[in-house]
Amino acid sequence: MKAVILAAGRGTRLAPLTHDLPKPMVEVAGRPLLLRTIDRLAAAGIVGPSVIVVTGYRQEAIRARLDREGLGACQTVFNPHWEDWNNNHSLLVAREVVGDDDLLQIHGDVRFDARVIPRMLTAPGPGCLSIDVRDELDAETMKVEADAQGRIQRISKHLDP
Repeated sequence: MKAVILAAGRGTRLAPLTHDLPKPMVEVAGRPLLLRTIDRLAAAGIVGPSVIVVTGYRQEAIRARLDREGLGACQTVFNPHWEDWNNNHSLLVAREVVGDDDLLQIHGDVRFDARVIPRMLTAPGPGCLSIDVRDELDAETMKVEADAQGRIQRISKHLDP
């Protein structure tokens, strides 16, 4: 199992916090979101080179922090089109390092409950998607539309909450 953490974005809406570092490196309660994600992966047994961080904006800040935290065994892959293309391309640039292994994709700028990764790893079927089912959704929240059987039909920020 490999985990790919998408951490290439700038996070312009968080400026000035993101003038010198990428959005996943913004600290929440004293720890960057990216490192919190890596902590969650380690608790589930996914460590070292099985953790792949796709970088872009200020990639050197991510690599330096990983090294400083003793997480230098995590792999980083640079997305040269981080500014122009979307998350799908960030996932694509990690394809060679993932190889034929199973894959867990995580957005590096999201804070989530410690129960999420273990639940996803034990979910039945060939794939699963973890979603937040809270009531308060804004224009920037990704939304999911499912049919009556719970099958996902669409994923977009532009769905009606």
